[in-house]
Amino acid sequence: MESFAQQEISVTAVIINYKTRDLTRRAITTFRAFYPSLPLLLIDNGSDDESTAMIRDLADRSPHATRAILNHQNLHHGPAMDQALRSADTSYVLFIDSDCEITREGFIERMISLTKEYSNGYAAGKRVWINRRGFDTDKSENAYEYIRPICMLIQRERYLMLPPFERHGTPCLQNMIEA
Repeated sequence: MESFAQQEISVTAVIINYKTRDLTRRAITTFRAFYPSLPLLLIDNGSDDESTAMIRDLADRSPHATRAILNHQNLHHGPAMDQALRSADTSYVLFIDSDCEITREGFIERMISLTKEYSNGYAAGKRVWINRRGFDTDKSENAYEYIRPICMLIQRERYLMLPPFERHGTPCLQNMIEA
């Protein structure tokens, strides 16, 4: 598999924290074990606890590879994801939930490859089928393809042409219906 340098593709990874210091630290540590220099955007969603200081410290110690946004209030997951997409300047944005652990390299490259396989490739990750209310369902004519944002890659420019992610439990629903 080609490395990022060979592909000349730019990706920003994003981890959104809300009062999950230990989980966020683990997500960052496991991510950095495989992608030590990939840009990482850490967003604190108004935690106002020890996780905020941890994020600030990580960004201060590695400003060339890590940036922090410290929100004063909880925007909720969807709006914080929208904030990340609007503040990144890379072709792709990879969302990693704060409770995820990265166990091997190459998954980002594979996700990028999947978006390129299709002319309308927009997002890559765990695909499920949901109904208009955001509940899991079987594939049917009333179901929508949905990529779970637990570990999801988005083509940034395409995102900016669609409705923004929302606050509710399936924050990407309307955006993905429109895509």
